[in-house]
Amino acid sequence: MNTLQQWAEFYKGLRIWIYPYHDSFEQFEWRHWRNMDRLDYEKEFKTYDWNAANGINFIAGKKGIMGIRFPKDEDVRYAMNSLLKVLSILGLPQDYDWVIESETAFSIFIDVCNMPIGRIQKKHKDFELIYEEAFILPPGINHYECFFKNGFPKMYPSQIPWNILTEKFLEIEKQSLIFRGYTKEQEKLATKAKIVAGGALAIVIAIITGVLAILNSTSFDTWVFMFLGTLGAAIGLIYIMSH
Repeated sequence: MNTLQQWAEFYKGLRIWIYPYHDSFEQFEWRHWRNMDRLDYEKEFKTYDWNAANGINFIAGKKGIMGIRFPKDEDVRYAMNSLLKVLSILGLPQDYDWVIESETAFSIFIDVCNMPIGRIQKKHKDFELIYEEAFILPPGINHYECFFKNGFPKMYPSQIPWNILTEKFLEIEKQSLIFRGYTKEQEKLATKAKIVAGGALAIVIAIITGVLAILNSTSFDTWVFMFLGTLGAAIGLIYIMSH
């Protein structure tokens, strides 16, 4: 897809509600969309000039579609671990195709049924909800890069009932320490493994050089030199293999 018109037709085929984004300041007015039905939207969609647009806005909140956005760490291992854990808690596949990744965040879109009437809590401890607001869809705007993490979506977002979703929110927040501590924990385990490997190697080297010294009647100074040289080479090898 090379033009915004093609992207717009693609998204419209997925039955989500979109409208053009323009560089000039525009404030999203939810009340304009609140009571609009599909027929009215189809009429309005025909009036959009995609050639004059700079991007595509997704109307989050219509038909119950909601996004869950949480920050993405610079460490790729940490970021992917967090994403996979959130998808697992939500009961979604690891290759769920309604995951949009930007430079700083992941946004997972779902279809929420049985939404409560009235305002909902948008900001949570570790994430925020994208609801009753506009959201920039790929291909992004003004150097704001965003893309579908697992390839273009092929169908409407997966459905989760609101009462179940609220329980999932609590579970996500309970898991926050795991998200934040994943990389550090992995680094601690790797460091311990290196220390154990280095210690075991030093013992083996001491035994081998000791046996050789006895068999060859080597002087103590020569034995120390052999031991330290071999140990230094072993430590160097461990360092190279771990980086």
